Amino acid sequence: MRSEDPQNSFVLFALAKEYEGEGNPIAAIELMEELRRQDPLYTGLYYHLASLYKQTGQTLKCREILMTGTNVCETHREAHDLAELRQFLMNLEIDELEG
Repeated sequence: MRSEDPQNSFVLFALAKEYEGEGNPIAAIELMEELRRQDPLYTGLYYHLASLYKQTGQTLKCREILMTGTNVCETHREAHDLAELRQFLMNLEIDELEG
């Protein structure tokens, strides 16, 4: 599907999730980052990309993605994704305080 439509954001996202499901977070991150460069307004990617960075121990990058995603969602009034990103950020801060 990707070779037929390489600019299709959903296909890129789905492929990244497939890599994640197969236990390959590095490949998933690479595709999510490609998606972010290609379509930064695809707001659903920010939560999943931040989660991948957290999973791989890259907490600073996780926080950066959450902040970027929050700004994008606020600007484009994506309330659902914004709420998820804010909750993730709050949980990350709680984990850091407890850690």
